[in-house]
Amino acid sequence: MGRFVCIHGHFYQPPRENPWLDEVELQDSANPYHDWNERITAESYAPNAFFVESSELPAGFVERWTNTLLAEDAECGECPFFTPCRGYFQWPGRDYDCAGVKTLFHTLQQAADELRRDLAAVAPVRGDNSP
Repeated sequence: MGRFVCIHGHFYQPPRENPWLDEVELQDSANPYHDWNERITAESYAPNAFFVESSELPAGFVERWTNTLLAEDAECGECPFFTPCRGYFQWPGRDYDCAGVKTLFHTLQQAADELRRDLAAVAPVRGDNSP
């Protein structure tokens, strides 16, 4: 039987309210939004909420979507992580820059490879023959 590792993350957003004013002050670095709460909601949570609500997709939707991306010669066709991603980050915003996601996938791939090596190294000690 194979071994599997699941990595699940929650990206914590600290409170940004000024404790003396009990309000979020203008944050220039979040431009064009008032503050980072608004920016993260608009750029991350809202698009993903749309996708979650679209979980009742018609049969074959993902396959048609990925075929469309590949036919358009989008950057996905050259991406080494296309198989696990399947163009998710291009839906619904086609102009999304996947550089950060690719870096994350690469880091996770390296960690998984290291974990496989570590498990293989301790398997003989434990008397376990599976990698």
